[in-house]
Amino acid sequence: MGFSTDLFRKQLKAAGAALALPKFKQDSYAKLEKVKLFIKESIENHTVSQELKNHTSPSKYLKNSDGTLFGFLGFEAGSDPVQDLLEYFDREIILQSAPTRGRFVASNIIRIPNYDDMSTVGYLMLPWTSGASWPEMLENGVAGLSSFLSFPTDSGYTPENSVSQEGLQAKTEEGVSIQVRRNEMRPVKFLSPILEKASKL
Repeated sequence: MGFSTDLFRKQLKAAGAALALPKFKQDSYAKLEKVKLFIKESIENHTVSQELKNHTSPSKYLKNSDGTLFGFLGFEAGSDPVQDLLEYFDREIILQSAPTRGRFVASNIIRIPNYDDMSTVGYLMLPWTSGASWPEMLENGVAGLSSFLSFPTDSGYTPENSVSQEGLQAKTEEGVSIQVRRNEMRPVKFLSPILEKASKL
């Protein structure tokens, strides 16, 4: 039986790929963790997250109001929307491998959720709305600041119809909004710049 150069080359290529595969996997998962850590730290260090965590009053995002961002957005009292967001990304950022014609992996893709993905996740939405996550709503601008009445967190005043127990929308008995200021909340760049940078790591 004669020596087959083509067979030898195939075997050599296969052996090289087999040796390279463990390092490829190691590098891929290292990059995955790098992306996850970047997103986690960027979210945690953002002023939006810090205000929501600390119930900061007055919020830098609510002009002419002494209220909290937590109260204005209407999160449920006792909830932790930032932690919910962090856990969502930690779970949903995944490594997708693209196989070649053979049995060895040649490339990988880090799948980072976008706003379309988040729009169907109930716990990422505000209690009073649906169809969009709260980070997306922040970036599009949230209406209602002109009718927002805030309550100091140490006042002890918590009206029954306040979900956040930190404020509510001023309305007539007929449910018509009452304007208490002229300002509305401006759009806030929060999550999209973080995800864009993460996609380029």
